[in-house]
Amino acid sequence: MLNIEIYIQSSENETDYIRKAYEYVRDNISHSADAGEDEVTCSAGEVFEAGHGICFAKSHLLAALLRAKSIPAGFCYQKLILDDEIAPVLIYHGLNGVYIK
Repeated sequence: MLNIEIYIQSSENETDYIRKAYEYVRDNISHSADAGEDEVTCSAGEVFEAGHGICFAKSHLLAALLRAKSIPAGFCYQKLILDDEIAPVLIYHGLNGVYIK
């Protein structure tokens, strides 16, 4: 795993930090299903330690990285309904909202 401190702390400005934090989570934290993991992570610390999480959990880590630098970040949740021929499938998706100055 990439050293997060060296990667993110080398940011030139706030926007660069946001981009690098996003890219770090995207590129270094696997989606639990893609990684074949049964463990459920939720908190930012659990996700960072395990190296994986579902979308909600990954958004928790990104928000924590941004909030650590006093960048306002929150959570957005989407409710998706896939129209399956047999029965509709309900899926929840988590992502971040970030205030960029």
